[in-house]
Amino acid sequence: MMILVAFIVGLATDLFWTKCVHNVAEKNALWAANWSIMIHVCSLFATYLLIDKDYMAIVAYIVGGYIGTFLTVKYGSIKNE
Repeated sequence: MMILVAFIVGLATDLFWTKCVHNVAEKNALWAANWSIMIHVCSLFATYLLIDKDYMAIVAYIVGGYIGTFLTVKYGSIKNE
């Protein structure tokens, strides 16, 4: 169960990063800050995984992050709705 949650959080983290970077580039400070908060929440979860030494969950987090960025850039609509 923790591995699935770690994968989802990793995917979400990189989705949020992609949205944040896009908004920074567009100079949309409010939305960049909103996405930044979500990045920090996900980072706290990743820190917990490191402290807990759940290495398989860490791998799942990294794989989720890769897929999150790929899907957001390839298919995602970068809009703030």
